[in-house]
Amino acid sequence: MSDIDDLVSAGLTAYKAEDYKKAAELWGKAAEQGNAEAQYHLGECYEYGKGVEESMEEAVKWFRKAAEPGHAGAEYNLTFI
Repeated sequence: MSDIDDLVSAGLTAYKAEDYKKAAELWGKAAEQGNAEAQYHLGECYEYGKGVEESMEEAVKWFRKAAEPGHAGAEYNLTFI
């Protein structure tokens, strides 16, 4: 498992523990490195204001980045925005 995968996994653990700020921070680090799964989760954080200030502009930005390599969840979310 790579360091990026570890960040994504740790983000999921933090999110499940309702530590949304930590989850967004971890996913942000992985998202900046191009991880589509992290970009998708970060987009959801922005969409719902979990751990970050709610921002549809930021949500769309991250969903688009995740959709580029074909992340199905991000592609799906973009159809409703």
